[in-house]
Amino acid sequence: MKKRIKWSQKDLIALRKSYKNYPIVVEKWLIKRHGSAGCHSQAYRLGLTTGIRNPGLDLRKLTIAERAYLAGFIDADGWVSFNEQNKKVNPMVGISNTHKGVLLWIQKRFTAGNLNIIHRKGQEFQQGTRTYYKRDVYQLGINGVKNVYDILMVIEPYMIIKQDKARRAIRFLRDKYSL
Repeated sequence: MKKRIKWSQKDLIALRKSYKNYPIVVEKWLIKRHGSAGCHSQAYRLGLTTGIRNPGLDLRKLTIAERAYLAGFIDADGWVSFNEQNKKVNPMVGISNTHKGVLLWIQKRFTAGNLNIIHRKGQEFQQGTRTYYKRDVYQLGINGVKNVYDILMVIEPYMIIKQDKARRAIRFLRDKYSL
């Protein structure tokens, strides 16, 4: 377990500066020093998070072809999930793929939001006398009630396989959060 580092005056000034504008971009050295959760917790204790509202993703720039392309990815390699913790629902839209470039392109098309790419290393395995190799897998996760709602509203008309699930998710988010 890492020992907690005390917050210096320089750290607090940098944190205050990070929380002035949306989207919030905390300095990498500050996250390395205190951790992402530590920075957010300190910002909450200082009252820096009050009044910050997520404006959602700016999806107006997406063309119809890009919306359909994204819907196809979520239909084939993606998911819509709801995790419940402490009576709070955390929705997520995710996409898995072996080509990191595609996920980076999708990530670049969004202008704000909680986007992260997770890398899962491939492994060798034996089956009988043959050796197989699983390729590396990358996952793009989009979190947040408003972000998930905005994405589903834009791509739902273009979805085929998971269109019903997307409609149920939209209805649930609209009812629960009055979106």
